[in-house]
This record gives sequence, C-alpha cells and structure tokens, in this order.
Amino acid sequence: MVLGTASLAGCAGAPPPEPTLPATPGRATLGIAYTGSFADHQLSRFTHELATTGVVDVVVDDRYDTDTYGVEQEIVAAVVSGDLDLGLVGARAFADLGVHDFDPLVAPMLIDSLATERAVLASDLPDRMLDGLEPLGVTGLAVVGGPLRRPIAGGEALLEPADFEGIVFHSWRGQVSREAVTALGATSVDLAPPERNAGLEDGSIRGYENTLDYFTHALERRANTMTANLNLWPSVGVLIANPASLAGLEPVQREALVDAAEQTAVLALDTLLPEDDLAEEACRGGGRLVLASVAALADFERAFGPVRAALAAQPGIGEAIAEIERLKDGRAADAVPVPPDCRTG
Repeated sequence: MVLGTASLAGCAGAPPPEPTLPATPGRATLGIAYTGSFADHQLSRFTHELATTGVVDVVVDDRYDTDTYGVEQEIVAAVVSGDLDLGLVGARAFADLGVHDFDPLVAPMLIDSLATERAVLASDLPDRMLDGLEPLGVTGLAVVGGPLRRPIAGGEALLEPADFEGIVFHSWRGQVSREAVTALGATSVDLAPPERNAGLEDGSIRGYENTLDYFTHALERRANTMTANLNLWPSVGVLIANPASLAGLEPVQREALVDAAEQTAVLALDTLLPEDDLAEEACRGGGRLVLASVAALADFERAFGPVRAALAAQPGIGEAIAEIERLKDGRAADAVPVPPDCRTG
C-alpha cells in the first residue's frame, strides 16, 4: 500500500487563519486484483464511488491474470499475505478455502432472479456472511451483486437434465458448482479459460456456464447456444481487504473506502446492461437462445435437490438458505427476453 501525504505551508509569523481548519488528509493508493467478466461492472462502480471521495485511489495489479487456473484463490491468498490491499473475487471461490458462508448465494437455482438477488443483498445476510472471512485473515467489505449465469452449449442445446448425462461441462473453480454439475450426470472440469476454450472448440468440452453479457462477446467460439431460462446461480462478488492495509489508512480514508464498498453493493445491479439489449446483440451475432420447458425446469430442480439438501444440512448454511427462500416470496425466475426471430427450443 502506498500512502500519499499532503502538507500546509504558511509565512513565518503569520497569524493562524480563523477559524482553524483541519489538515487536508493524505491520498491513499491501494492495489486491487479482480477476476474479469462478471466483475468488470462491479469494479467500475467501486472505482467510480472511490473517485468521488478524493482521498483514496485504487490501481489494478495486473500480476493476477484471469486466464490462469485458480486465480480467485490466488488473489485471496495475496490479500491475506498483504501482497495485495484489496481483492474482488467470486463468492464461489471461498468454499475451496474452507469458508462456506457464501455457499447459499451460489446454490443451484436458489437465487434465480435479479429481484431475489436484490432482496438478499438488501438483507442482513451479506454482513453475516462477511463475518465468516475472519478465520482467513481478511476483512470483508461488501458482497456485490451481478448477472445470472446460465448454461452455454456447443452443438445441441442443453434443455433437460438428460442432456447433461455423460458430457464434459466447465464451471469456474468452486465446490458448489462442481457438485451441481455432477448432480446432472456430467463430468465437471475446471480449467483456465484458454484450455476451456480449446476444449469447446475441439468438442471435448460440450458446455460451460456464464452470463448473457459474456455470451454476447464469445460467439466466435463453437459454444453459441444458451439455455435462456435456466438460471444456475448469480455472479456474486466479494470485496475483501488486508486488515493491515486498512489499519494503515487515515480514519477519513478508511471511512471513504468502506462507504464506497457499501455504495457499490447497493448500486451494482443497477449498472448491469439490460438483458433485452444483450439478447438482441447475441442474436445479431449468431447466438442461439433456447428455452427449457416448465417440466424440464422442474426436473432440474429435482436433480439439484441433493446438492441443496447437503448444503442445508450444514450448521448456519441451512438457516441462510431458508432465509433466501423466504425472501424469494414467490418471485418467478428470470428468463432472457428472447427476440421473436431468435426464439428456438
């Protein structure tokens, strides 16, 4: 962490100004690393909020390449060690590090609409989850919402659980997503993006999960069919800080950082691109948007049941899942508004 300083100079013997004003605080520059795609909007919102403070800046540390395997866990380790001041990683990343408090956020088909995600993030659940980071040696600043993630296939569409049986399917490194993919009868693989893309191209990997925003920019690949109403889990980010870096800030800087993180959490979902616009773009680019039937969606729910049940059996996790179910309050799952001339399946 690099802390800037500022000083006030005056003429010798001159009387102090009236009234006496507090000294201008220094300007702090903090290093941050993040995982790309889903976090682009989140980080942009965070840097925007910080820019309004005038006392804290962030600089992206490009040593942490999002195209490398296990980069999210690597970023967390760097924040623990103090090599990084800040990190923004997916909630999915922490189960592999022994922290399961965020698992309910990525339980399959639990948070299946932006309205539900917004309700969950506005509750006290995020603060309770952030408290679970203390054993890792990092301070949780905010849980930041993002778009829903859906299956993307090469070849035939993935419209029902039987379509996953025996295929190889890629999901980002995380225990819950691995278990969800396996529950569908698929082989879950976790590779760095270049290896994933090569597998999609040669057909050895049949599909992967990502957002509609990402899909619109990856249509040159062989996998160009999204199941537009199968919402697996949201792209939820967790903003973390090194405790020593926080302690080294001036109080006004620390307050500005915390406030910016909280505002980012409040406003992040409002920065997402509208899915109807993204759907139009995807269709123009040659993407296919397919819809699973109501019966098939119910079959997916049943297939994921054991994964949800295993999560719910864990102390504290079951209560959080029940709270999310209550917050859903009967809301329907989101579905991409598919343009009529692009609707298939």
